[in-house]
Amino acid sequence: MFKIEMDEDLANGYSNKLKKQIEDIISWSIPHASNWYPVPGRTLVLKDADSGANIKIKGAGFYNPSNVSFSGIKRTTTIVPESNLPMPPLQVAFQRDIIHIDPSNLYPYQMQSVHSHNAPVGGMLHQVAINDQLTFAGLQNANLPSNKPLATYKYANLFLNGEQMGVSVATLPKEALNITPYDIYIAWYSSNNFNTRSLSFLSHYCSNGKFDLNSAADRLSAIAGLSKNAGSLIVNFSLWANLYRFSGSPDNLNIKDDINEPLYLSDVDTCRKLRDINDEQQVWEVIRNLITAIHQWSYYFIPSLSYYESGYKLTDLKENNFITNLIRGFFHGSGEDQIEEASLKTLISLLAEVPKN
Repeated sequence: MFKIEMDEDLANGYSNKLKKQIEDIISWSIPHASNWYPVPGRTLVLKDADSGANIKIKGAGFYNPSNVSFSGIKRTTTIVPESNLPMPPLQVAFQRDIIHIDPSNLYPYQMQSVHSHNAPVGGMLHQVAINDQLTFAGLQNANLPSNKPLATYKYANLFLNGEQMGVSVATLPKEALNITPYDIYIAWYSSNNFNTRSLSFLSHYCSNGKFDLNSAADRLSAIAGLSKNAGSLIVNFSLWANLYRFSGSPDNLNIKDDINEPLYLSDVDTCRKLRDINDEQQVWEVIRNLITAIHQWSYYFIPSLSYYESGYKLTDLKENNFITNLIRGFFHGSGEDQIEEASLKTLISLLAEVPKN
């Protein structure tokens, strides 16, 4: 059992009953159930019995079963304990071999490769939890689809490299499905987490008016449609909410059952405010978000072409060019000819070394 303390100035009001339930979970006064964790990782989802709302709790522990361990998926460079039962957060860095693209802080702001910052295994730093809440507040004020901030807590006796650890608590959108575009794409390999009836709205993106999760063509059509929305959401993240440093990878954008707003922002704890950097650097940071998205969507999607059982083919991917739609959404349809030419060249270069099936 851990001693915890809520940040009263960031609390957004919820019932005493829900507050006790959340605090029992965060403090580990009660053991965590594995079905609270939608996927392996450090995020659990709790349903409020009174309101029916889904509450996301991040940093209060982790679930890492050996059969679907997130260690390999997240490219960790340190061993993460595996168990069929959730475990409390550890005072050990979750180190990953992940490289991001970032502009230099100095003129002329050249793009450079940087490694991800380390977080505690199964936890998060208290200051990062606070930033998570403040970012959600900014997104809500900008009317962008995202979690709603609820509360932050700090652990009295848990630290990583001298920095206090904490927890971020937020309310998910009521239409949230707890799946990502990457989950749709990789469904040929694993679709255990899907309620296929909840995916019926994806029929909007299919030429035949029906979506079949088992159809590679339908999955690609849905991905192409979602990628345009992703591009729009990524640029509005900066233009409307005045924020930057968001990883628009397909596993970092969450899906909700809403054809008008099919994606929402849920993982924003490392984001920053544009006003805190100079005007010239702001431009590069906004563009960086698009570059990162193109890189990450390609990184996650292209390798599946080498697996025959995926059902994906080069011709299908060219017809459902997610790079075109990311750019089209980001620039809101301007310069269509230039967008088509640039994205096609990018896709062709990425596919050049992929074996044909």
